[in-house]
Amino acid sequence: MINKIIDRIKQEKILLVILAAAVISCIFVPVSDLTVHIDTDTIGILFSMLAISAGLYENGVFDEIVFRTVNKQKDARSAAIVLIMLTFFTAPFITNMGAVSVFAPFTVTVLSADVSVLIYVLALQTAAANLGCMIFPSASPCSLFLYNRLDMTYSEYAKEILPVYIAGFLLISVLCLFIRRVPVEGGITREKTMQSPYYVFIYLTLMFLDVLAVVGVINMLTVFASVCLVVVIMEPNIFSKVDYTVIVLIVAMYILTGNLSQIKDLTAAFRHIFGNYAFEGNLILAQLTGSLPSIMLFSLCSRAPGLIVSSNLSNLGLIYSSYGGVYTSRMLGESFPSESKKYRRAYFAVGAFLLSALYCLYRFAFPLLMKD
Repeated sequence: MINKIIDRIKQEKILLVILAAAVISCIFVPVSDLTVHIDTDTIGILFSMLAISAGLYENGVFDEIVFRTVNKQKDARSAAIVLIMLTFFTAPFITNMGAVSVFAPFTVTVLSADVSVLIYVLALQTAAANLGCMIFPSASPCSLFLYNRLDMTYSEYAKEILPVYIAGFLLISVLCLFIRRVPVEGGITREKTMQSPYYVFIYLTLMFLDVLAVVGVINMLTVFASVCLVVVIMEPNIFSKVDYTVIVLIVAMYILTGNLSQIKDLTAAFRHIFGNYAFEGNLILAQLTGSLPSIMLFSLCSRAPGLIVSSNLSNLGLIYSSYGGVYTSRMLGESFPSESKKYRRAYFAVGAFLLSALYCLYRFAFPLLMKD
């Protein structure tokens, strides 16, 4: 398992850079106890969600859902809409990257007969994951990091993000209407069959408890202990299925940002230069560096609640701004190597439209509506 984590870190350049930067920062800003920068509740929430998602996946829940819904559809548009909406509505519970990695392979299977349709649907599906996950901070590393750093309650978070979430859903729905009605390639077969409805019920119960912990209704330690105990008793192999690189990433982000925040001159310079432009600055920089490094930088110079909206919108645009975009690009390239450039262009077109529309709504339309 350790070797798998190391291999994954080597594959993800941004993760490797953040991890290296965190280690280097410890040299220049010595701290007697690194755990002072790490929020254990946040790590507990993230681990619980990843373990529950792995449990549901290994028990064939997602295969069963897709098998029972997609196979009933008569053409590419209806099948694609089902897959896109499944991605959108499951992303808050299994993370944006989890939703893409679960449902995008089904999309390739169903729509591979028409590559142009597949390219558009994959781009839209990835955007759906990035927008759908925003309703819960635990579904995205950037949101989870900011949720803790800005010390927000869930009601404050929802007040900021809910209008953008609803607008994102409506825009995704409109874009679905442009999917051409072409025949589907074939039916979906179950790679994993549902082994135990009893296990599935328990995992869904734990997921509900995890959501309650995110919104602050119950204690996170209780949920974390419950998840660990259930997995140990029922399916210990689930521990090996958890994507620990996400946890490593969050821990590295906490350490790096915590160390940088101790350098008063540096944080003062960031605030002076970027303080009034943190929202827009993060959207622009994320297109060049990815959303994670960008949000770390701007979290040093701004504590405005709107920064959490910016962190979610920054996943739209260029393909390298989000892990989901990189994943679907690689997946499409493996099946259709000659179509990679077309996919990047389609991804940018979809992302740029959604980013521009949601930015204008958030900056100009929503304030007027709330004022009235």
